[in-house]
Amino acid sequence: DHSLTALEDGHVVLFGGAGDGGDSADALNDLWVYDFRDQWSLVSRPLNSSTATCDTDGRLWPIKRCGHTSMALGTTMWIFGGWISGCGQSAVTGELWSYNSDEAVVVNGNVMSAGWQRHRPLSLRPSARIGHNMLEFDNKVGLLGGWDGASPTSDIWSYDPSTSLWTQLRTDNTPNEPPPAARYGAAVEP
Repeated sequence: DHSLTALEDGHVVLFGGAGDGGDSADALNDLWVYDFRDQWSLVSRPLNSSTATCDTDGRLWPIKRCGHTSMALGTTMWIFGGWISGCGQSAVTGELWSYNSDEAVVVNGNVMSAGWQRHRPLSLRPSARIGHNMLEFDNKVGLLGGWDGASPTSDIWSYDPSTSLWTQLRTDNTPNEPPPAARYGAAVEP
């Protein structure tokens, strides 16, 4: 239940997932970067990481989660949703975060970062969910289906990073379309 994303700069980014216990109570918020020189690097949290992951006003790092999904736009990994665990919370979330690998700084062989940004669009937005898919199309973040904590969904959303706006492209239960689903595969045909 982690995410693995290939970025345009040749790095692969691994984030979150279920821990040793295999469930959301053991969720992780580790961020690892692989640079294709056969080297994984654990990205270090900010110095005040004990409070950074629980600061609800200006979080510097996402809360532990599993069941989220991710995708890449250039050198930026985008993650949405998942089951968050920690900071007094245990629930399905609708948070949208981005991590820009261009903002990573290497110090003595260790990747240090302040590259995370939480996006809080003021517009209409997708419901919280897990088991959804994310795809890039038209240089936007695409979000499809998933499970909202009560039932599967089939809605399709687009997020435009240049305007910080979500647009709903399809609602649930559109006639002659696939039924609501979670934990499935998806691809964009070029």
